[in-house]
Amino acid sequence: MRFRRFFGITLLGGSLLLAGCAGGKEELSCREQYWDGVFGTCLPSGWKSVEPVGLRARGVPEEVIAVFQADQFASNQIPTVMVTKEPLVRDWDAASYSDASIKSVQTLSEFSVLDERDVTVDGAKIRLHTFSAQPIPEEPAKRFYQLSTVVRKVGYTVTATLPLSPERDLEKQVLFILNGVTFRSEE
Repeated sequence: MRFRRFFGITLLGGSLLLAGCAGGKEELSCREQYWDGVFGTCLPSGWKSVEPVGLRARGVPEEVIAVFQADQFASNQIPTVMVTKEPLVRDWDAASYSDASIKSVQTLSEFSVLDERDVTVDGAKIRLHTFSAQPIPEEPAKRFYQLSTVVRKVGYTVTATLPLSPERDLEKQVLFILNGVTFRSEE
C-alpha cells in the first residue's frame, strides 16, 4: 500500500494551490453537487473544486483525482480536501482498507488521534479518522480528517487538511463534504 506516498501528495497539494479570499457565515447546504464520473460529494458555499488540468500543471500526480479548497485562508493555510486513488493488487473490503489507512499514518511525527467514528459510504461502513500530525518539520502541526474505502478493486482516500485548531464553522464544512462522499451516480 502506498498511503505514505498519498499522504505526502495531500500535503503537497495543500501547499501548491492558491485560492482567493471571501467571507461570510451561512447555513450549510449543497451549493455545488460535484460528480466526475467516479467520485462525488457536495460542496458548501465557500468551497470550490480545482480543475484537474490545473493540478497536473502544478505537478500533482495522476493518483490525485479531485481537490477542493476553501475560499478563505485559515491560520495562513488554505483548507484543502484531496481525493487519491490506487489500484489494488489484492482484494480488500472497505473496512479492512479503512483500518489499514488509519494504521499507515500512525508513524507520522507528532501523530495523535483526535477522533474516530463510523461513517457509511455507499452502504459500506468505514472509519472517519481525525488526527493531528507534523509530517513536515518546518511547518506547524496540522489537523487531518481522513476516510478510505474500496470501489471496484480501487482504493480511495479522502483527506482534509486544516489548521490544528480550526474554527468550528470550518470543521462543519469539512465534515459536510466528507459525509457527502459517494462513488455512485445519482442518475
